Amino acid sequence: MPVSRRCILLPAAIAAVALTFTAAGCQKSADEAKPTPEAPASTPAEAPESTPSQSPAAAADATVLFEVTGSGTAITIDTDPTTDRVYDAPLPWQRTITVGPDVQLLQVVAVGADNAGCRITLNGQVVTEQPAGSAHCTYTRP
Repeated sequence: MPVSRRCILLPAAIAAVALTFTAAGCQKSADEAKPTPEAPASTPAEAPESTPSQSPAAAADATVLFEVTGSGTAITIDTDPTTDRVYDAPLPWQRTITVGPDVQLLQVVAVGADNAGCRITLNGQVVTEQPAGSAHCTYTRP
């Protein structure tokens, strides 16, 4: 027994997919037989640029000033992110470093100086400060 084939009319949204898989013997209408223009391929110059996840201000390096205030001598002074320990440091003391946008924790600790205080300045703005008698300052960048 011969098998008959039928063309089924589909909604416009499905028609394009159905035309790709039409069975043998189905005929396309005159409109469907016309080639559809393809969108031009984008060239590398036309490709959209990726947007950085951070704003330019957040992506910039920052200047950090670590300070230990007071008088006398500190047995040790430690700063973080640089782990350079300073021994027998005369007070007042300071160190300036540049940090990248990935550095979040800033810290200065002075040991052995009874009247020492501390301060951390980020890009010219004091972000944390402790009075004399407490020489441990920490700041976490947002």
